[in-house]
Amino acid sequence: MNEEIKEIKTLPHSEDAEKALLGCILKGDAREQEIAMAWVRSDEAFYNNDCKDVWVAFKELYRDQIDIDFITLSDKVQEMSGKQLAYFMTGLTDLHQALLMLKTMQR
Repeated sequence: MNEEIKEIKTLPHSEDAEKALLGCILKGDAREQEIAMAWVRSDEAFYNNDCKDVWVAFKELYRDQIDIDFITLSDKVQEMSGKQLAYFMTGLTDLHQALLMLKTMQR
């Protein structure tokens, strides 16, 4: 791999932030999905390959105006990447719930 590309790929990143964003998409509604689409401008924003696969599937469903829920998203991920990420995706919603609880406790 080109050293310059390798260096770019090691820029600071947060797997927890990637998962939290995807968890918000799964737990949220159309408003959160619109915000995510506006905020994330490139698939390369995701360093974790599983997160990137979920994001790409989300974008496809969003573009096709298909309601996004756990089932439609996990089916689309499997269709597009061949990966079974349902278990991984349950962790996304767990992280989202933990962040909400932490926010509530800080008040």
